[in-house]
Amino acid sequence: MKKPLFILGFIEALPLPIFLLYGSLIDQHFSHNWQGPLVAGSIVAILTTTILLWNKVLLNRLMIGINAYLITGSLGQLTEHIWINQLYEYLEASGMLG
Repeated sequence: MKKPLFILGFIEALPLPIFLLYGSLIDQHFSHNWQGPLVAGSIVAILTTTILLWNKVLLNRLMIGINAYLITGSLGQLTEHIWINQLYEYLEASGMLG
């Protein structure tokens, strides 16, 4: 049976809208409030990447960068390495593309 590759490709983009939706629901003026959206996006990023690699789907380089941004941002929050998130705050959305 042929796998629905379009669905597998679609799920690769899920971490970003989850992060953005959750981020729109918090008070964005306090950096510690970003821990929830970052961790939620990171968990979904790890799960979707694992599913895609398991199914031997070629990953989109832009999505790899976004997922790495979410994962490193949440690690920075959880380990209290504030400089990571300060750098991301300075870079804004371009940090995802870096």
